[in-house]
Amino acid sequence: MTTRFFGPGLLKLFNGTCPIASATFKIMLLDDTYTFNPDHEFVSSVAGDELADTSGYAGGFAGAGRKTATVTVDYDATTDKVRLTVADLTWASFDDGTSTDTCGAAVLIVESGSDAASHLIAHIDFAADKLCNVDTFTVDFPALAAGGTLQLAV
Repeated sequence: MTTRFFGPGLLKLFNGTCPIASATFKIMLLDDTYTFNPDHEFVSSVAGDELADTSGYAGGFAGAGRKTATVTVDYDATTDKVRLTVADLTWASFDDGTSTDTCGAAVLIVESGSDAASHLIAHIDFAADKLCNVDTFTVDFPALAAGGTLQLAV
């Protein structure tokens, strides 16, 4: 699992435009065609690659497919890293019986008014694409004990 921050989103966390303590984070799922671009700023930049042909995932702004994410932030003085950890998420009744789609990544976002105003924070690329024709779709994010989902060295 490769995790990377979107530059504009990380800047917004640092400068308080998107305050981490009060932000409502969500996870959206992307198909396997999106190529990471660290300069993408808003969800509208990646919305065309959001999963669409799966019964257990309704994409789009405020769509039922985007799940609220529990994000924990801490500092590890031993490794000198600030760590963001995202709790694992599960989508039930994911299989529509005909889907051959694959999911390539999860994206940490902050929804705000519309996809054009919602902030991209981080891109979590799966080590291997995940098939969408499963009853239960789970994303297991790296745990805090394993260093967290996202890290910044200090």
